Amino acid sequence: MAENELFNTTAEYIVETNEWLLSGRKAFAIAGPFATTNATPLFLVIAQTRRANVKGDASRSTTIFLVDSNTAGVKLGEQHLTIGCRGLDIRRVEFDQVRLPPSCIVGTANEGNEVADVLLRSNRLRSAMLGLGMAKQLVNDLTSYCIDNQHCNVPLKDMEMLQMHLSKAACATYAIESMIYLTAGILDEFTAPDVALEAAITKYYSLRQLFKIAAKSMDIIGPKSLISGQETEVLFRDSAQLYTQGESMDTLRLYIALAGLQHAGGVLQDTVRMQRNPLFHPGHILGKFLQSSNIDNPKTKMRLNENVHPSLEPAAQSVEQSVARLQMCVELLLTRYGTAVVEKHHDMQRLAEIAATLYAMFASLARASRSYCIGLQLADYELVLASAVCTHGRKKVHTLCTEIFNGQYVNNDSNLQRLAKQVIKSKGYFPVHPLTFNF
Repeated sequence: MAENELFNTTAEYIVETNEWLLSGRKAFAIAGPFATTNATPLFLVIAQTRRANVKGDASRSTTIFLVDSNTAGVKLGEQHLTIGCRGLDIRRVEFDQVRLPPSCIVGTANEGNEVADVLLRSNRLRSAMLGLGMAKQLVNDLTSYCIDNQHCNVPLKDMEMLQMHLSKAACATYAIESMIYLTAGILDEFTAPDVALEAAITKYYSLRQLFKIAAKSMDIIGPKSLISGQETEVLFRDSAQLYTQGESMDTLRLYIALAGLQHAGGVLQDTVRMQRNPLFHPGHILGKFLQSSNIDNPKTKMRLNENVHPSLEPAAQSVEQSVARLQMCVELLLTRYGTAVVEKHHDMQRLAEIAATLYAMFASLARASRSYCIGLQLADYELVLASAVCTHGRKKVHTLCTEIFNGQYVNNDSNLQRLAKQVIKSKGYFPVHPLTFNF
């Protein structure tokens, strides 16, 4: 990734020599480890290029190159000493007038966006899979610790507080695994499906829950959890590293919200147009006033319960109501702000959180129903897992949707924005010492 901007690397085509001239730098590039092998690092580099015979901004494009680290002009710079993943060699890489033949291009020249979408999707799913393995290991380690240890002569496994920690970690891990397999199933079932949003949601939810589980281990184990070399300490460091690797979670949340709003804008454009012009569409506005559905008691007609095991009917109802609440929130935000909604980052982050929670609920519900219907071992407990995920998710979605409906003057966003301006103006923490006298 580029350190300051996405396209900190450019490539220029030299017609005379039929070569590409690559220049720029990348930070946090994974270059190993290759200490025990004869292999050399290969880098997939996204570079900004320009189309021939096209003027202005229309000529801007991207091209992806496969670059050997032994190529002249490639310099492996300083190593980034990160908190986790210490087995990897993460470095700054510089490209100083690197000459590359056309055979080094991945895909087609000036069509790098298409290849980048596939690579980014695969990378996000791979990150989620790594997070799943680490989450399972953490749950197993915490369970073993609770079984083998006591507190005040009371086995930890019998303490309700620790039972809640373990069950919540198991629910989160179950949801992560369900989301990964649902997304992978879509990829396998259909030809060239568009799962960019699903992959982003899966990575966001997986790594966020993984970091929560890793942090919760410190509550259970205490000071021993951070002793250097302990498995919980290594997993905590690696989960923190994975949480920040490649892209920030705030950026990923904004992408999820933007992609979702882009799709919803096309579907709801007529409804939003009428609601933003109420004087021209009085019949529609009157119908909105008379409808009985609201954020606290949404009306649904999906009948999702007919497609799952009957014992999961309450969970299915939770999913339906949460979907209806999400639709109401999207309609409200598009009506309230119009195209300026992209500047309301806090509400967009709420939308992303709702979408991720909904995807986890849906994936868990579908998996548990399948497991019970075909008679898998301990499938009855999978029903409990899915019900717990959906119940918690319904409450979370309701809270977030209520905050969106209340608006910035009720949900405290206005106060936070005002405080942020003062913090920036004061260049930091601004309250004076609490014992200061003003006389």
